[in-house]
Amino acid sequence: MEKFVPEIRKRHKQKQRKTLFLATAISAVGIACLITGIILVVKRNSSRCEAPNVQKSQSGKTVGRCSYSKEAKRAGLVAFLQRVQDKTFEVQPFLIAQKPKVSASEVQQKYKVYDPSPSTLRTVTDTAKNLLEDLNRMVIEEKKLKSRERKVLAQLRHYLKHVFGTPFDGDYYFGDFKSWTKCILLATHLHCWSVVREVLTLFQTF
Repeated sequence: MEKFVPEIRKRHKQKQRKTLFLATAISAVGIACLITGIILVVKRNSSRCEAPNVQKSQSGKTVGRCSYSKEAKRAGLVAFLQRVQDKTFEVQPFLIAQKPKVSASEVQQKYKVYDPSPSTLRTVTDTAKNLLEDLNRMVIEEKKLKSRERKVLAQLRHYLKHVFGTPFDGDYYFGDFKSWTKCILLATHLHCWSVVREVLTLFQTF
């Protein structure tokens, strides 16, 4: 029996090596497939809205893949989106560095420090509410919009409804600004961290 022990051990080691080799090969193939998939997704997303990318519609006309629909243009949604962007940085100039494709000269000209005064807060709030009212008055046939346009429209309504994405300390009529004194003196205000976080985020962009 003892004579067969070395041979059994040898066969066992061979099986272990085969199993290990097979597992390694499968893992390598899986990792390679994962990396390939990630690269393809990144390439697709990066080139999704580039000008050269076009596709042909059923009528045979060449249409930009990321062009706006006829309904978005007819309803004035395209111009309204630009208007919202302009107003966002007009009433909140301390965020100008986050504006898409902003130049250094524009930042130098338009940047102003954050102003927490009630009068400024009211201007920001009223601007958002007026834009939301204008959006609600627009006659838009959402069924004729592209899926991404319907998504943008829903996000835009939410964004304006909550005062440019700041539903609590950004809303003048919510009355949260009244606790700023308490925040400064005692640091017990629920939203004290929000402005500090935004400032730190701005520093990280430079």
